[in-house]
Amino acid sequence: MAELIGRYARTFGAKDTPEYRREVLRRVETGADPRAARYWELLSSINGWPRRPDMRPVFGWFIEALRTHLDD
Repeated sequence: MAELIGRYARTFGAKDTPEYRREVLRRVETGADPRAARYWELLSSINGWPRRPDMRPVFGWFIEALRTHLDD
């Protein structure tokens, strides 16, 4: 988990800290909301965009990993 969140933080120019992990957790939880998935699905349909893959299974794993390792 440390390697994954470390790379995630570097990608966004941040430092891997417990506070950063909490912020990432909040954002990923928001993105994993089924309403957000439906929003993107509808927006894609309206605008003729390609359909985005459902990332909720990945978000679920990432959320649980972050919750488990918030203070590592």
